[in-house]
Amino acid sequence: MTTLSMATLIVCIITGILIGIAYEYLLWLSIKTLPKIKHKGLWLLFTTAARLFLLLFTAVVMAKENVARFLWIIFAFLVTRWIVINIAKNIKRKA
Repeated sequence: MTTLSMATLIVCIITGILIGIAYEYLLWLSIKTLPKIKHKGLWLLFTTAARLFLLLFTAVVMAKENVARFLWIIFAFLVTRWIVINIAKNIKRKA
C-alpha cells in the first residue's frame, strides 16, 4: 500500500479541482457554440473526447505511476463536478 505525504495529497486535490473547473468551462464553451455549428453531433463527440483526454492525460501525468495519486485526482475532479452541477441547478431554480 502506498502512503502519500500531505503535500502530495494537497497537490492531487488541487490538480483534480483545476481539471474539474477546466472540464466544466470547456463544456460550457461547447454548449455555447453549439447553435453556430453545422454538424452538432460531430462537434459534441469531438469536444467530449477532448475533455476526457484532458482529464485522463493530466491525471495520468500527474499521478506518475501511483494509483493513489490518480484516484485522489479523479475523486477531487468528481467532487468539483458535483459542486458545479449543484450550483448550476440552484442558479436555474432562482432564475
